Amino acid sequence: MTFQQQLIVTIVDKAAIGALLLLAGFGLNRLLENFKADLVRQNDRERLRNQKQLDYLERQLSEFYYPIYVRLHIDGATWRRILDREHGNEDLRGQVGTQIEKDVLLPNHEAIVAIIQSKIHLAESDQQAFDAMLSYVRHVAVYRAMRAVGCNDRDPIHLGEPWPKEFLPVIEQTTYRLQQQYDALLQPGMTA
Repeated sequence: MTFQQQLIVTIVDKAAIGALLLLAGFGLNRLLENFKADLVRQNDRERLRNQKQLDYLERQLSEFYYPIYVRLHIDGATWRRILDREHGNEDLRGQVGTQIEKDVLLPNHEAIVAIIQSKIHLAESDQQAFDAMLSYVRHVAVYRAMRAVGCNDRDPIHLGEPWPKEFLPVIEQTTYRLQQQYDALLQPGMTA
């Protein structure tokens, strides 16, 4: 083999190696670009999922749980005045209790029932909470019916529809838990 042939073989050999390195670099670059794009898509999906979860939690809290929670606390704060009526106090305190029942408590109950009926899709999937809500709705329906027919000296418990004692604790616990999840999603770099 002559010098010229060796030179051609060396040049072709080096060109082939260079071409292979170029193709390998190009392939590796495409692989890395695809990997980077997949990571960006995955991060975008996670960010979108977290935003959707945050939006849903916000709706649950602002449209369902907090309105019910606050109204139940209004009920608790006003109920003591209503009890004055049951103890036979027909003086000013008894009259105030009756008026509070008419102007505050019954409309408040009806507002809670309206929230439950229109926003039940925002409630957590919890059988105990659902049962408590149904008991509450039944209690309010009997309460409203009793007052509508003029039965003002008795309460729904006398007709077998007692106040669902578990309703406020269930709403309170769920509201607290959802608020914690919401707050965690607002923290940078955190996921619920």
